[in-house]
Amino acid sequence: MITKSNNLIRLARHALLILALALLAPLASAAAPANDNASNSAYDSGWANGSNGGTGMGGWTLSTSGAAGHFIGNSGCDIAIDSDCWGMYANSGGLADAVRTFNSAMNVGEVFTIYMDNGSIQTGGSVGFGLRNSSSQNVLEFYFSGGASNYTVADGTGTGSTGLAYTDQGLETVFTFTSPTFYHMQATRLTDSASVRMYRKLGQTDKTVANLRLFNFEAGSGDAHNLYFNSIAVSQPTAPSGLVVNEIDYDNPGTDDAEFIEIKNTSGASINLDDYDLLLINGVSSGTDFYRVIDLPSVSLAAGDYYVVCGQSANVPNCDHDVTPDTELIQNGEPDAVALAHKGVIVDTVSYGGSSASPFTENTGVSTSKNDHGDNAFVGLSRIVDGVDSNHNDNDFQRVCITPGLANVNSTACANAYVATGGSDSANNCASSTAPCLTVARGVGRAGKNDTINVAGGAYAEQVSLDDGALLHWSGGGGGNDWQFQSLTIKTTSNSGAVTAPPGTLTLAGTGSIKPSLTNNGTFTHNGGTVAFVGQSNNNAVVAGNNATTFYNVSISANSGVFGVDMYNGTVSATINGTLTINSGGFVAHAENGGSNIATDGSPLYGNGSTLRYNTGNSENDDFDAFAEWAAGQTSTARGVPDNVLLANNTWVGMRQNAGVREMRGNLTIDAGSGLDLGVSGSSTTKANGVVTNNGTIKQTATVNASSFHFANIKDTSSSDKYYGVLINTAGNMGQTTVWVDGNQNCPNLGAGVSQVKRCYRVTPGSAQSATATFYYRYNELNGQTPSTLKLWKYQGSGVSWAEPTNSGYVRSACNSGDNNCSVEVSGVTLGSTYLLASLNPTAITLAEFSAQQVGDHVRVSWETVSEIDNRGFNLYRGTSPAGWDRQLNSALIPSQGQGSPSGFTYTWDDHADLVVGTTYYYWLEDLDLSGALTMHGPVSVDFSVPTAVTLSGVSASPGLDTLRYSTHAAGAAALPWLWVVAAATGAALGVRRMRR
Repeated sequence: MITKSNNLIRLARHALLILALALLAPLASAAAPANDNASNSAYDSGWANGSNGGTGMGGWTLSTSGAAGHFIGNSGCDIAIDSDCWGMYANSGGLADAVRTFNSAMNVGEVFTIYMDNGSIQTGGSVGFGLRNSSSQNVLEFYFSGGASNYTVADGTGTGSTGLAYTDQGLETVFTFTSPTFYHMQATRLTDSASVRMYRKLGQTDKTVANLRLFNFEAGSGDAHNLYFNSIAVSQPTAPSGLVVNEIDYDNPGTDDAEFIEIKNTSGASINLDDYDLLLINGVSSGTDFYRVIDLPSVSLAAGDYYVVCGQSANVPNCDHDVTPDTELIQNGEPDAVALAHKGVIVDTVSYGGSSASPFTENTGVSTSKNDHGDNAFVGLSRIVDGVDSNHNDNDFQRVCITPGLANVNSTACANAYVATGGSDSANNCASSTAPCLTVARGVGRAGKNDTINVAGGAYAEQVSLDDGALLHWSGGGGGNDWQFQSLTIKTTSNSGAVTAPPGTLTLAGTGSIKPSLTNNGTFTHNGGTVAFVGQSNNNAVVAGNNATTFYNVSISANSGVFGVDMYNGTVSATINGTLTINSGGFVAHAENGGSNIATDGSPLYGNGSTLRYNTGNSENDDFDAFAEWAAGQTSTARGVPDNVLLANNTWVGMRQNAGVREMRGNLTIDAGSGLDLGVSGSSTTKANGVVTNNGTIKQTATVNASSFHFANIKDTSSSDKYYGVLINTAGNMGQTTVWVDGNQNCPNLGAGVSQVKRCYRVTPGSAQSATATFYYRYNELNGQTPSTLKLWKYQGSGVSWAEPTNSGYVRSACNSGDNNCSVEVSGVTLGSTYLLASLNPTAITLAEFSAQQVGDHVRVSWETVSEIDNRGFNLYRGTSPAGWDRQLNSALIPSQGQGSPSGFTYTWDDHADLVVGTTYYYWLEDLDLSGALTMHGPVSVDFSVPTAVTLSGVSASPGLDTLRYSTHAAGAAALPWLWVVAAATGAALGVRRMRR
C-alpha cells in the first residue's frame, strides 16, 4: 500500500490547530454546511480512528476484518487534492469500513457530495458507500460489484443498476434530498463526463440521514484494486430563479384526455430546461410520494415565454411536450401537487385541492373550493396575476378559463348561467360565476331555452324542473361534486331538455308528501357516480317518464322506516349499468305504486357487467326478503334478472318470498359475514350462470326421510353445478334438516393458527340418524391439506376440542388446481354438529414455514409453527439428494417450546457440519407428537457456494464465528441449557422465538 510518511515538521506546525479543532468540534450542530478532504492537516500522520480534518462531522471510526486496511495515499487516485486521498484496501475475504457521523441529521433540501475512485474489483467483491440513519441502517447505498457492468444503487425503490458504466478514473456523486421520502441522484464519470440522473425512494422506516459509511469488501490484492474517496461536502443549495408553474388543468369532463401543465420563464434571459424535472406528487395517500417524474428536454425557453407539457397534444392547444400516458396524466386528489425541480432542488411548487405535505406547498395550498372538478372543459387553475409568484398557492391561483401557451386571464365567463347555494337572486346575476343564482329554478328561468345552466354542488330544497336546455354540474360555486334535490323532472316542449348527473352523487330526498321521484321526458345522462333515492315509509318513489332512463350506480335507502323505488312505470324500465345498492330500509317497490301484485312489478333491467348489491346489514334471524329487485320466474335479460349479485356488509338475504327460479346471468358473490338462505327446498331455486364465490355462508333447509338431498348446491340454467355444499343420504328419517356451509374460512371454534380445509359445515337434523355424507370443498380452499388423507372432524363443544366421529369409512376425491367439486365422502356417520376437514387432528402442530439459506460459511435452517398443542419436538435431517437424507443433525430431540400451546414459535438451526462448496444440500424436518406419531416435512434445498463475509442488501459485515444466537419472547425462556448442549455436540446454533399473536 502507498501511505503518506510521517512528517514531524508538518505535525508540529498543525498541532495547535488540531487541538483547537478537537475542542471546538462538540460545539458544531448543523448538518449543513459540512466538508472535509484528505489533504487536511488532520491526516498528516495517516488516516486513523478519531481523525477529523473537516467541519460539521464527527471523527472517523475505522474498522477492518481480515486482510484490509486504511491509508492516506495518491498512487492511482484520480480525485486527489494536494496529492492526498483516503484509501482503503481489502483482499482474501477482508473488509475495510469507515464510518462518520454528521453533527446533526441531514434535512430536506440539502445536498450531499462525495468523490469516489475505485480500481479493479474482483468477482465477489464490492466497494462503495452508504448514507445511513441513526440506527446504522442504509437509507441509500451506492456501490460497484465485481463482475458487474454498471454501478448499483439500493434504497427504498429496490436494488438496481444506475446505468452508469464502470470507470477506474473517478466519479462525482451528488445526492439531493428533495422530500422526506425521495432523493435525486446525479453520478458523473470524471473521465468523459458521462452522467446519470434519477429520483428514487429513501429506504427504511427512519429515512433521516445521520452518518456515512465507506466500505471496501474484498476488492482484490495490489494497488490496482485500491479504493479512494475524497471531498465530502454537505451544502444547502439555492434554487435557481426564473421558472414558475403557471397553469394546471388536471380534470376534464369524462375521460381526462386534455390535461396539461404550463411553465413560464419570468426572467429576462433564456433558460435551458435540460436539468429540470416536473414532479407529480400524490398528496393524499402518501404525502410526499412522486407518482410521476417528467424529465424536461434540452430546450431553451425564451424570456417571458411559456412551455406546455400535456398528455395528448391533439387535445391541448400550444402543447410543446407530449408525454405519456395520454389519459389520467395528473391526479385529482385532495390534495395533490406539481413541483418544478432543478437537479432535485425544488424551484417552484403548487399544491392543489388543499395543502400537501412539506415541501410541496407554498404557504397554503389551493383551496378545495377552486378544485378543477372536470365538469367544464374550459376551466382550470391559473396563476393570477400571470407569472407572479408570491409563494402562497391559494393567493396565486384561481379557477378560471384555461389559456395553454398564452397569458392567463382572470375570467370565469365560459358558460351561460350559474347556480350556487351561496348565490344571489338579484337580476341578471345568473350569467356570472362570481354572482350566481341561489335556486335552480331561477337559473332555469334566467338561462332560457337551449342554454346551459351550471349548478354548483350542494343541497337545494326544491323540486327541480327543466323545460329545455341543459343542466350541468359546476363545482366553482362550492359544494363539491354532489347535488341534492327533492325531485327531478326533465320536461320537453319544442326542444328536449337534457340533464347530466354530477360526477359525485345526485341525491333525491323527498320529505313529507313530496316523493323523491325522477321523471324523464327528455335526456338523462349518467356517466358515473351515483343516484341516491332517500325516503321514508309510505313515501315510495318512481322512475317515470316517456323516455327510458339509464343509470350507472343507484342506491336506495330509508331515513326512517322502509322506503321503495319503482323502476318500471308500466311502459318503460330503468336500466342499471353499474351497481344497484339496496341499503338499510330500502327496497325495489312493486304494487305500492299501482302495479299488479306480482314479483316483477317495479323491477329494473340490468346491463351487462352490472351488479345487484345487498348492503342492508340484515342479520340471519331477520334476513332481507329478496323480491322485485331480483325477480322470481324471470329469465335471460328480462326485468329483474341481475347480471351479478353481491351480498355485502354482513347482510343476510332470504329466498322465501314468491316461489320460483331466481336467476342471474353472471356471478354470485357472498362476502365474509354475509349469508344467503336458500329457504326450504321446493320454495325457490337459485341459479347462477357465472362463478359462485362463497366467502360467507349458504344455508338451506330440507326434509331428508330415507332419501338424499344436496344442500347448498347451486346450479346454472342448464343444470350444471356451480357450487357444491353437503350431500346427505340416509335410510332413516332425519326429518327437517338445516345445513350451513361457511365458505373459504376457518371454523369459528378452531384454535389460533390451526390448519384445516378452509370450509366449515354445520348440520342440524330433525332426528339423528346414521348417514352417508359427502362434504365438498374447492381447491382454493385446500389450505395446504392433503386430499388423500383428509378426515372429518367434529367439534366437541368446548374450547378447541375436535375429534373424529365414528364412521365406517372414507371415499376421497382427487383435488387439482381449479377444481370446484373436491370431496370427502364419509359413510356410517351420525350427523349433528359443526364439522371440518383436515389431514391431521386440528389440535396437532401446524407448520407455517420451513426454509434453508446460506449465511456466510454455514447454512441456516428456519421453521415456524402456528401452534404446538400436542407437539413433543423435532428431528432435523440433511442429505445431498432429494431422494432421501443421509445424516441426522441433532443428537437429541429438539424440544417443543410450547407443548399444549395454541401459539407458535420460530426455530433456527445453523448447520456448520462438513459443508462442501458446490454441493446442493436438502433438509427434512420431522415432528413428533405426544402420541408418538411422526410427521415429515420437506425437503427444502440450498446451493452451498463460496462463503461471503458481507451481505450487500444490508451492506454489513460480520466475521463467520460459530456463535450461538438465542432469543425468545416467551417468559422465562432464557433458561434452556439443553440448547447449549445440542449446539456444542453438533457444531450448530439454534435460536427460538415465540410468535406474537
